[in-house]
Amino acid sequence: MPTSWPNLLFRLLGAGVASAAGAAASLAAGGPASPLAGPAEAAAKQAAEQLLKQFLPAQQEATQKVELLARDIQSLAGGIDTRVRFLQEGPARAARLHMEDAALHPERAAEELQAARQLLYEAWGAASGPGQRSLAAQELSGVYAFLGQRDDAVRWIERSLPDSDLAVSEAIEAFRVSLNQFPDKIPRRADAGDFVGIDLRLKRVFAPVEKIVPVVQRLVEARYDALDLRKRSIPLGAGTPWPAAPSRVELGRSGELLFSTPGGGAAVDLDHPDPAMSLGARTMLRSLKTLHFSIADGPWVNRPGRTYVVGSSPQLGGWEPASGIQLTPRPRSESTISSTVWTLKRKTMEAVIQVLDEENVEARYFFIPDQEGSIVWEPCTRRISAQMPASFYRQSDMFRPGPDVWGIP
Repeated sequence: MPTSWPNLLFRLLGAGVASAAGAAASLAAGGPASPLAGPAEAAAKQAAEQLLKQFLPAQQEATQKVELLARDIQSLAGGIDTRVRFLQEGPARAARLHMEDAALHPERAAEELQAARQLLYEAWGAASGPGQRSLAAQELSGVYAFLGQRDDAVRWIERSLPDSDLAVSEAIEAFRVSLNQFPDKIPRRADAGDFVGIDLRLKRVFAPVEKIVPVVQRLVEARYDALDLRKRSIPLGAGTPWPAAPSRVELGRSGELLFSTPGGGAAVDLDHPDPAMSLGARTMLRSLKTLHFSIADGPWVNRPGRTYVVGSSPQLGGWEPASGIQLTPRPRSESTISSTVWTLKRKTMEAVIQVLDEENVEARYFFIPDQEGSIVWEPCTRRISAQMPASFYRQSDMFRPGPDVWGIP
C-alpha cells in the first residue's frame, strides 16, 4: 500500500531527510565536494531513490482522490462530465516521468528533478481549480525537498494551503446545491432502505444510497486531509495564523453529518442501517472539531483596533501573539433570537475555526489598537471546549452559551 501523501511530504521536509536527498542529487550531478564520504554517500543516494519511489504512488493516490470526488459530485448532479481528467494531464504526468527517472537513475537525479520542477510550474499555472492548484503546489514542494532546497519547499506548502481549504469549500457547496435535484418523498414502490434522508434549510429530500454514501465519505476525507495538511505545516512555520472556517464538516448533536457553507447547509442522516460509512471515514469525522470564540464589550468599544485569540494548541498559535486568530464583529443581521438579543446589548467579536483532535484548549483574548499603543490582554485565561453544532443552518448556533464579557472570568 502506498505511503499516504501527507506522511511522505512531511518526511521529505523533516530534518535530515531533505538534506540527504539533496546531497544525493548534488553528488549524482557531480556537484561540489560533500562531507559525506564512502558509505554515507551511498546511504544518501539510497535514501533519495527510496523516497522518490514512494513519492510517485503517493502523488497518484492524491490525484485520484481529487478526480473521484469531482466525479462523485457530478454524478450526483445528474451525469459524469467526460472531461474530468487526472491532474493537469500533460505537464503533471511528464513531471512524474522525470521523477521516476530520477529514482531509477540516481546519477542524473538533479537534472531530472529540475526538469520535473519546470513542468510542475506549468501544471500549477494551467490548473483549472483550487484542488488541482493545491496538489501541484504540494508536488513542487516535494521536488524542492528532494533538491535540498527547504525554504522553497516550505514556500510552496504555504501556497498550497489556502487552495486546499478553498477546494473543500467548493466541493461542499457543489454537494449542497446538487441535492436540490432529489425528491422530497421516497418514490412509490421503492424500499425506504434504499434512500437516505437529507435535511436542507427549508425542506427534506431523499437521495439514493448508492449515490450519496460515496460522496459523503469522500467529502469527510477531503476535509480531514485539508486540516491534516495544515496541522502538519505548523511546525514548518507555514499556515499560521489558523484560518476561520466559513465552510465546515461536522458531527451534529443528534449524530447527523452536517455540511455548512455561507450559502446554507445539509444534514445527512447517519442512522441509516445499511450504508454505514467506512470505519476510517467515521474516525476522521470524529476528529473534526469546531471551536467557537465569542467575547463582548472589549476595548474595541471605545477605540479602533483588532481583536485576536491565542491559545495552548499549536492550531491556536501556541500562545504566540503573531499567530493569533483574528475575531470579526458579529453581524447585526443574525436571525436567531438569542444572537439578536446579544447583538443589541453587546458589541461582540467572534471567530469559528475547525481543527483536528482538539477537545479542550486554553485561550486568551487580546486587542491591538490601530493607533500607537500596547497590546491589551484580557486578564483571564479561558477554557474553550469543542461544541457540537445545534443546527446546520444556524451559523451562530442558537443554543450555544452567550459570549464571554471582557475581563470577567
